[in-house]
Amino acid sequence: MGHFQKYLRQGLDKRQNTGYNITMITSKEANIMVGSFVKHLESKGRSEGTIRVYVAAVEDMLAYVGKPESEIKLMDLEAWQANMAGQASATIAQRTAAVRMYFKFLARQ
Repeated sequence: MGHFQKYLRQGLDKRQNTGYNITMITSKEANIMVGSFVKHLESKGRSEGTIRVYVAAVEDMLAYVGKPESEIKLMDLEAWQANMAGQASATIAQRTAAVRMYFKFLARQ
């Protein structure tokens, strides 16, 4: 099992236990890029918990937006962020930071 699948499975298990709406990234390219992002986070010394949370946030955003990364616009991200209304502000900030880090990672690729 690859790094991405390991973190994804752990994240899915966690979300199943909390009733979180489970979605899967269907795009092969997105799977590859998120997997590369996981390796990047590991190289930066991020904890397994942080990586699970970041992967879950990116996966959630990609599923909500429903577009390839190259087609995502600011208004798509704002809609995704607005969809989190009702969640704790710290949760929204953490997920937003994860997605921001993901797009910075993509820009460097």
